[in-house]
Amino acid sequence: DSYHKLELWGRFCIAQRVQLFASVPYSINFMQGSHQTVTVSGIGDVSVLLNYTIVNTGEDIGNPWRHTLLAGGGVKLPTGDYRQEDNGSLVNPNFQLGTGSTDFVLNAIYTVRYQNYGLNLGATRQFNTLNPEEYRFGNQWNASAQLFYWRQMKNWSLLPNIGMYYEASEMHTDHGFNQLNTGGEAWFAQAGLDVYYQDIAVGFTLKNPVAQAMNSDDIADIEARERWMVSLIYNF
Repeated sequence: DSYHKLELWGRFCIAQRVQLFASVPYSINFMQGSHQTVTVSGIGDVSVLLNYTIVNTGEDIGNPWRHTLLAGGGVKLPTGDYRQEDNGSLVNPNFQLGTGSTDFVLNAIYTVRYQNYGLNLGATRQFNTLNPEEYRFGNQWNASAQLFYWRQMKNWSLLPNIGMYYEASEMHTDHGFNQLNTGGEAWFAQAGLDVYYQDIAVGFTLKNPVAQAMNSDDIADIEARERWMVSLIYNF
């Protein structure tokens, strides 16, 4: 299976310490099995989050140490199609564009920087609910740690980074029964580069699995593969 996602997202400062995050994903999923080949595409589940800035010493010019801590939460709405069919049968829930459920998210982001060097830590916890088909995706959480270096060159800035990323999911349930071949955990090594020019930023990130334990049975062979992401940001 391969999963491709184009995501439009925005961050808006609605108060001095409050930021609104919103994202609208468009997914293209391709599955090639021994008995079927399926492609689905369309809008996925929209997310809206509010983050509160607990600590921000970035404006203290005389201090070489700078700390930022944001925390908050929000909701993932059931805007994506979760009833796509192939030959009259519902496609596997993992492969659908959406989950069909309203889910709740908590997250926190901490950044510490000394002169041009820094560390970024992040964690997200998602609590999933039943959808109308009485299917519930397992609760999920992820965490990341990245070391970065900030290099300023006139109008340009470079931000190379390396780190680790961890994700885990509980098993899914269907009418209260655990589903085989769902859930598990994986560790990824990641590296990236962000390039800033005036109000525009371009980023590239590559994640490669280094350890994983998926809840697969004796028949299925489930494993995470490498992931990559390209981003384009405009600050206004």
